[in-house]
This record gives sequence, structure tokens and C-alpha cells, in this order.
Amino acid sequence: MTGGPPVGHVPTARTEPAVPLVSVVLPTYQRADVLGRAMRSVLAQTVTDLELLVVDDGSTDGTAELVADIARTDPRVRYLVQPNGGAPRARNRGVAHARAPYTAFQDSDDEWEPTFLERLLPVVRSRPDVLAFTSHDVTHLDGRVVRLPAAHVPDIRRRILHRNLVSTQTVLLPTALLRDVGGFDVHLRSVQDWELWLRLHGRVEIVHVDEVLVHLHRQADSISETAGYRRSLRRVVRRHWRLLATEPGALRHAVRRATIGSRPLPTPWRALAPRRHAVEAP
Repeated sequence: MTGGPPVGHVPTARTEPAVPLVSVVLPTYQRADVLGRAMRSVLAQTVTDLELLVVDDGSTDGTAELVADIARTDPRVRYLVQPNGGAPRARNRGVAHARAPYTAFQDSDDEWEPTFLERLLPVVRSRPDVLAFTSHDVTHLDGRVVRLPAAHVPDIRRRILHRNLVSTQTVLLPTALLRDVGGFDVHLRSVQDWELWLRLHGRVEIVHVDEVLVHLHRQADSISETAGYRRSLRRVVRRHWRLLATEPGALRHAVRRATIGSRPLPTPWRALAPRRHAVEAP
């Protein structure tokens, strides 16, 4: 007797999941109380051709059960788990697993408007070197709501050298660009997004879509101007001082923010606070 399929059996081809248009990377740690809101704001997008990669950075608070419950009703959810290593490492893991040509980021305590991807996709699909972002509002613990940026920013490539106007949750860009520059710096406790935009600065056009399509909710453990924040800024200044020096006042401003309450950077001030003339290397 010979083996093989029974007579009349028609083998079915194994089909791989269709490649989505957008990969949404959502890092989370101990935020099971608000994570569902963030996930639902992604899954409710008018652009449905997406995958949501929830990267659990070592949570122990019921996050796994929450994600599993939502994934049971929506197969676009993918769940990745890693030992606690911080949001930049979690985002990089998500980017490494992203299957789509475009990547966006959400945070576990924030929300998108349903048309977020609908408004940004035409911008980034128009050419291969565009980073698009929207305005957002921030709800503070005391109830204040602040819109950022407050108005349209036509000269964003110049303005972003002075301060970060582009929050991670507001961005859509080609996945290949993220991978080419190595993703987020895992050694930074804060300002990881600003440092990444500075690395991308010479490679992309940054386009501001002047609509509030993202809502950020400030948490009690949100990072502020602490010693860790200043250490991160000093690392950014050391890495990008040449780029910052191309815009009058930008490097001086970054150094001032990085050294408040701490000793100055160990580099010549003439290199870190240049005027319009050529800058010597530190």
C-alpha cells in the first residue's frame, strides 16, 4: 500500500498573510489600565489595512490578558514580549518585526483620531523621502489642554533644530528609512524621538499636517526635565553639534537646556555656542 493523499483530495496551498500597508508599533509597560484605549484608537482607523504590533516591555499587570482578549476579535494585532529594556528598545523590536512599507507609532496611554492614517498616508506615498506628522494636544494632570504645535510650521526642518516639535505618536514614515538609520537610540532615557529626527534630517522632507489628530495624556510618571533628561540632551548635543550649529542659536539653546543644574559639557564653548562663522570641532 502506497502513502499519499486519498483519491480525489485536492491539496490547498498555504497562503502567507497579506502584507499590510501600515505597521503600527505600540510599546507598553505596566499600562493595562489605559492600553485598551490606545489599541482601540488604532484598530478604529478608517484605513483598515494595518497591523498593530504591541511590544510588551516586561509587564506584570495583566497586559498579556488584555492584548489576548482584543486579538481574539481582531487578527491584525500581533503581540511581542521582551524583558524590560525601555521604550526605545521596544520600538526598535517592533520596527524589526514590521511587515508594512510604512510605520507609525502609538503609545499605550494616548489616542489617535480615526482619520489619522487617512490624512497622513497620501503625504508619505507621494514620494519615498517624506516624514509626515500631525498636530496633537496634551492633557496635563491638572486638566490643562495644550495644542502643539500651536500653528502650522512651514519651516519645520529649521525649527526642529531648536526644539522637538514632532512627537513620536504623530508620525508616519517609510519603514526602510527607520531601518537604514538604526531606529531609536536605546541609551537615551528621553528625547529619543528628537535624536532620531536629527539623524533623519538630511534624508527626509518633514511635512506638517496642521490638524489635531493625536491626543496625549500626561501621566504621573511622564519624563520631565530631570537629570536623566539633561544627560540625554548632552548625548544628543555631542552627536549632532555640527548639524545644530548650522542654525544660529540652535546649538546654544540645546547646550543651555542640557547643562542647567549640572556641570558644562567638556568641550570648548566656542564650538558649542557658535555664531554665524565656521565652527571648530570639539
